[in-house]
Amino acid sequence: MNKSQGDPELRFTKKFVKVKDINESIDGQEIIVRGRLHNSRAKGKLAFFIVREQFSTIQAILKAEDKISKGMVTYASKVPKESIIEMKAKVVKSEQPVETCSQKVELEIMEFWVINKSAPMLPFQIDDASRLVTNQAAEGIGGGDEEQKEGEDQGGAVVK
Repeated sequence: MNKSQGDPELRFTKKFVKVKDINESIDGQEIIVRGRLHNSRAKGKLAFFIVREQFSTIQAILKAEDKISKGMVTYASKVPKESIIEMKAKVVKSEQPVETCSQKVELEIMEFWVINKSAPMLPFQIDDASRLVTNQAAEGIGGGDEEQKEGEDQGGAVVK
């Protein structure tokens, strides 16, 4: 029988901050955030995560330092995309705004928890579903299914 080791009362008292509400006004504060792991990349003792909650995204950084080991950085970087994660982190205004995320501040992770691990390979990735297709006829989608005439270009779809 599996039994949770956490305090059941803590789930009712823990206050989460929504990703869309994280901005420069709470710079320096420690917060708890829960969201989906949108993307991750790691190199050595440093890992970068993009965390998504609904349509809002934020960049989080995990560094191997005092309390966080290199093994923890390695483990966290291998968590599958779309897993639900929870982080205790400090809000930091970055020197350069994060261009790839909706929130222009970063999170320095102090605690990293995997709440629900997704399947290692989902039927399709969110990145694939959100790509813009500029030539639907080449994809065979909607109105462009006419037969190709001899001598016409048979090129593939253009995606950005």
